[in-house]
Amino acid sequence: MKSSKIGWEPDTLWWVITSKCNLSCSHCYLAIPSYEWTDMSMDKWPEVMNQAKDVGIDKIFLTGGEPFLLDIRKLIQYASERQMRIVGVETNGISLDKTAIDALSVHNTTFHVSFDDIHGRLKSVERNIKDLINSGFNVIINSVITKSETDYIVDLYERIKSLSITGWRLMTPTKIGRAEDLNILLVGDEADVYRIIMERWLMDGRPFQLSLGSLMTNRGNRICSKHVPRYVCEYFHSVVTMMPDGRLLPCCRFIIHPKVMDDSRTIFEKSMKEQIERSALLRIK
Repeated sequence: MKSSKIGWEPDTLWWVITSKCNLSCSHCYLAIPSYEWTDMSMDKWPEVMNQAKDVGIDKIFLTGGEPFLLDIRKLIQYASERQMRIVGVETNGISLDKTAIDALSVHNTTFHVSFDDIHGRLKSVERNIKDLINSGFNVIINSVITKSETDYIVDLYERIKSLSITGWRLMTPTKIGRAEDLNILLVGDEADVYRIIMERWLMDGRPFQLSLGSLMTNRGNRICSKHVPRYVCEYFHSVVTMMPDGRLLPCCRFIIHPKVMDDSRTIFEKSMKEQIERSALLRIK
């Protein structure tokens, strides 16, 4: 794919593959009352990958909803046939398909597992995190802060530290979907929580990669591409988002933007190539 005038050459498809989930988290961004998602049928998955391959995308990140509610073994097969990698799967970790996980081992997939006040109460989640790590997968834990009690945050850190994970992403909810009615921490309180965690993390010798909201990210030895402007979200530079119905968006957080939603099209109405090269999607990017 030729470079656009802004240098946008996406290499990753962030695929919100389903809106269905076996939990109803209070901070879920996908549950917006103004829009009801319709999942595309599985027989359209090969076309999705063909279109992605056509624009130079060779990496797929699966999220939802809960991807493991679908038979993603077929999707993994389609990706492998096209020399595309499933680089990441975001899951609540409740019920994992062992056959699908075994198939992902050759993709060097990183699992992003939700683990916080809600998910941490479910014994199957912690057990499945340990099983993934024991199977040789990298696991990054995503935790959403829904309360500011210091003891809760410290206990969560200690539980996570004992799991030998690759990384921990701690954040407050974005006021989208169900989270719109939540009382989000004030910036000062959020910073205090991050300070407590960072101090412990440093004292423990930085046991894993750490991302604290938008304030601090430590990615170990990872070096950002020299082509990415310093103050531009790297996600914007390399990723295109596809919603469950095949609709392309600049980022999943744009689902609350009425104008963007009105202008967006599915890849079955207007091809991925056309949207990337000359459309509202390109203008926003």
